[in-house]
Amino acid sequence: MRFVALLIPVMLSQASVAASHSLVFKNAGRVIQEIQLDQLTRLSHSEQVQVINPVDDAEHTYLAVPTATVFDTIFGTSWRRGDEILMTCLDGYQPSIPVKRFLEHTSWIAFNAADPNPFEVRSRSNGKSIQLGPYYLIWENKQDTLIRSEGEEGWPYQLIGFDLISFSDKFPKLAPPLGASPHAKEGFLVFRKYCLKCHSINGEGGNVGPELHAPVNVTEYFNEKWLKIWLKDPSLIRRNSKMPAPFLAVKDPKKVDRMIQQIITYLKSIPKLRLSQ
Repeated sequence: MRFVALLIPVMLSQASVAASHSLVFKNAGRVIQEIQLDQLTRLSHSEQVQVINPVDDAEHTYLAVPTATVFDTIFGTSWRRGDEILMTCLDGYQPSIPVKRFLEHTSWIAFNAADPNPFEVRSRSNGKSIQLGPYYLIWENKQDTLIRSEGEEGWPYQLIGFDLISFSDKFPKLAPPLGASPHAKEGFLVFRKYCLKCHSINGEGGNVGPELHAPVNVTEYFNEKWLKIWLKDPSLIRRNSKMPAPFLAVKDPKKVDRMIQQIITYLKSIPKLRLSQ
């Protein structure tokens, strides 16, 4: 059974926020192509794609183009041997997804709803409407149980760019130091997956949330007991916190506790900076 409801050419006259925004493709930070919506839909036939949107846990149908096909055309097939895809959103959010995920699971770049409804979704957690355009990365999750279990992880909205990167080259100041413990190394992987898209270390990472190391590491001024509670659910400490609970999709509480401790161990392993730096 195919996951795509219908393959059709998209009428570009349909209203779309994406029509007024370009989508930038980079390789190791260097711009290789900047395209408009009409160019994007010429790279691959547009499709009506049905998915369960993890934001409201309801079925939606979007107009979209297959991500892998677009990457093959823009980057050439060498991207398939690459490391990571770093994405940039309008608000500065910068999630990074391993190339392996794109190869093992099916995704699309959505640019509009496939019906007269606005290209947005209402959050079931706070009832607020989220604008999804210009572009929205979506995944087949009606039959892919692994993607379904990960919830909102890897579904960035308001996308404006993709960058094919080597993680170690792009973020050389993030890795734990040589000789770091296995827990610190595991914490680094957890941090990359759940935290890096919003937070930075030594100026590297997202800028939606605060820097966590420079000039003083968060573990030095935040009591560890309260830091663990904050990482589990910020609303337990700050009502109406803008930071969501990062591990909401992880249903095993023991696993959440373990990941939180691993993140703290990783943060503590980062060499201290001189305050003059």
